[in-house]
Amino acid sequence: MIDPMSPYDHIRPIRVILADDDPDLRDGLASLLGLDPRISIVGTAADGREVLALVEHRPADIVLMDVEMPVLDGVETTRIMSERHSSVRVVMFTAFEVQHRLAEAMAAGACSFLTKDLPIDEIVDSLVRVVSGRHVFSPRVMDAAVNVLR
Repeated sequence: MIDPMSPYDHIRPIRVILADDDPDLRDGLASLLGLDPRISIVGTAADGREVLALVEHRPADIVLMDVEMPVLDGVETTRIMSERHSSVRVVMFTAFEVQHRLAEAMAAGACSFLTKDLPIDEIVDSLVRVVSGRHVFSPRVMDAAVNVLR
């Protein structure tokens, strides 16, 4: 649930680049996210190289980035993004077990980590929180983090 007085309520939509190698998921998620007036999908990419090219030419606030992609995976792309485009927040997005990539993604510069099993409204709410400077983690990710710390 978002704070009704969020600082993001009265300014432009959040500019999102969506990166996922599954074209059906990528297109479907882009369509669903784009239905919310707080979100503007400014580009989609199938791999990390496409993400980097898009960020060069399209202003974005967030890259919602699949962890496992061909050519250049999400973690390595995040590392490059952190060096070249530090103002763009990277939110890792995965359907797979997160424990083995969580620390690596966070060390690369990701600010949040979501799983693809979240309902669309929770994904949107998470992106709003990320833009306002917060770190957001899906329940499965939090469980994995606790296991890593143990």
